[in-house]
Amino acid sequence: MLNHEEKLKIKAQTKLSIRDCGGQEVAVEASSRLSRHQSFSEFADVSRMDKFICVDAAIELDRFSGNPRFAKLFAKMNGGMFVPLPAGVSSGCLERAAGKSASEFGDVMVAIGQSLKDGKLDNIEAKAIVKEIHEAVVALASLAENVKSEAKK
Repeated sequence: MLNHEEKLKIKAQTKLSIRDCGGQEVAVEASSRLSRHQSFSEFADVSRMDKFICVDAAIELDRFSGNPRFAKLFAKMNGGMFVPLPAGVSSGCLERAAGKSASEFGDVMVAIGQSLKDGKLDNIEAKAIVKEIHEAVVALASLAENVKSEAKK
């Protein structure tokens, strides 16, 4: 069951996603099922905790806006993280992806090393390291897609 804070996060993401699309009238164009722009207003309204955006509309807004807000939120709410995959691969991409992955992993190790110089790890340092780790994970996911693509040739 979702707690109140999680419900508020969904409402906030809905509001931002509608804004990303250009407003509720435009958001209707993104939806294959919803035809009332007022529905989007209700989905974002924190005084209407009985109304939430449906999964198909959330996916459509993400795709229409080009910003995977809901994908990121839903992954985080379920203990994961959203990792975007590359749109396409071409010649030489495998080498670039491998280099990017190595570089991002190096950034993780540098951040850890710098943070541990004084023998302590504070919250600010931890957030910086986690950010570097997430960047490395995204780079590794891209590398995996490039490896799969290269193997098909």
